[in-house]
Amino acid sequence: MDASAFPSAAATVDTHPLFAGLGAAEKKELAAAARLSRHAKGEALLRPGETIMRFCLLLEGWACLRKGNAEGQESILHIMGTGDFFPDADRLGRAVCLTGVEALAPVAVLSFPAALARDLCARSPAFAANLLATASRRAQDLLDHVEHLTLCSAEKRVGWFLLKLHLQAGPEGTEIALPFEKAIIASYLGITPETLSRVLHHFRENGFSSGRGTVTMPDPHALCDYCDARTAQECAHADTAHCPYPLSDTIEAV
Repeated sequence: MDASAFPSAAATVDTHPLFAGLGAAEKKELAAAARLSRHAKGEALLRPGETIMRFCLLLEGWACLRKGNAEGQESILHIMGTGDFFPDADRLGRAVCLTGVEALAPVAVLSFPAALARDLCARSPAFAANLLATASRRAQDLLDHVEHLTLCSAEKRVGWFLLKLHLQAGPEGTEIALPFEKAIIASYLGITPETLSRVLHHFRENGFSSGRGTVTMPDPHALCDYCDARTAQECAHADTAHCPYPLSDTIEAV
């Protein structure tokens, strides 16, 4: 990946919500210490037990948090996309990473010394508040994930996952790009690849079509039945005739 294809460090620091409220001097300090790195699909960005030296932002691509056990079994705990950061905010004050971070696609990462991020937390209430808010959203995402794994059928998990991808791309289109292999999607959703294939076959029987790396909906609202109150808050069609979760109800549910 060509570094020129991405915003400069200064532009990223100036526009990323994580750094909102920082003063000009603090933003300049961050930009001066930033480093761009590029990583291939499958590359470990952080390993369990590794000393945390840098605080990282994903500029492009997808990565995941992985956790394994002594028997060699692994689980994908969280999937991160463009704009997300790692390690988790609570690890900045500690020395060792607890979960591995792996690139699910070629990624570009803008990183800063962890010591600088810790120092900014102490110096800047705005940066500390932004980190806390982002960590809170990630914790809620993890809770949502656990809820779907434990309470929802395989079909509902797949439908919800596809809906999230659809909303990220824009609510008006019908084609959903699958950003990584179906085996990764199945692992994240706690199902086997064979079960995922059966669910996608059921979707095709209901007007969906799928190709290499894509799923196409029969219309932009075809996944609304798989929505929930929190996901509805991300949709431009919330509180319209198409939405099963009126905005007034989602506000009361928060």
